[in-house]
Order: sequence, then C-alpha cells, then structure tokens
Amino acid sequence: MNNVKTNLNFEIFTATGTRGNRSFISIFPKGFRFSSKFCQENKISQYNYVKLVFSKNENRIIIGFYFTNNKSLRRDVFKIITIEKNKVISAKSFLDAYQIDTQKYTGQYIPSEYYDSEIGKLFVITLTMWSQPKTRI
Repeated sequence: MNNVKTNLNFEIFTATGTRGNRSFISIFPKGFRFSSKFCQENKISQYNYVKLVFSKNENRIIIGFYFTNNKSLRRDVFKIITIEKNKVISAKSFLDAYQIDTQKYTGQYIPSEYYDSEIGKLFVITLTMWSQPKTRI
C-alpha cells in the first residue's frame, strides 16, 4: 500500500430526520412489509387482511395488494400483523406458488395505485432484480 498522504476533503454527515419518511413495500424471504409511512398515507390500519394478485407480462413480475376486511375471503387472504410500527404479512405460500426468488428480488418497492374492474383498488409493485454489489479490485 502506498503511504502517500492526500487530502480527501471528508464531509461529516448530519442526520436529516428522514428515517421513516418513505412510503414503500418491501419483500423478504417469508412475505411482505409495508412501511409505516405507506400505512399512514393509505390508512392500512383499518384493514385486517390483504389479498395478493400476480401478473407476469413481458418478463415483468407484478404483485398487487388488495386490502380488505371481507371475512368471506378469509381462505384467500393473508392476515396483516403489526411488528413495531410496520404492517407485515407472512406470504410464503404465495411466494412459493409463483416461484418468486426473494433473494433475487429483495428490496423496497414504491407502490402505484391501480384500479382493476374485477378486484377494485390495488397497490402494485413491479419486481426488479437485485444486483450484487460490485467487488473491490
């Protein structure tokens, strides 16, 4: 290693207070997490269940989330649970059924609102592949 000293002009980071200020849905190995901001903006706490829908078009994987309290759908919905300030669903059966590799698609997704004539209002995310960090040379 070279012992040449250079001035790197470091700037000290000052917290901006934006933690928890993002509205997103994240995917993890056993399900999905809805950020507290997303839940607040969309009044998710008023719902007990979420129905998931799946679409694969033109090499894109799209997942839709339909929030409901309809007990007649109980067999086809996932129970929303609260962990800390976030809402979570355990949806391993859904992820397995559609062979969604959570390591490949891990991350946070900004949902869009979509209206389906049969289902109603959905929040949808389009999964994108997570790229491995570049190795140091």
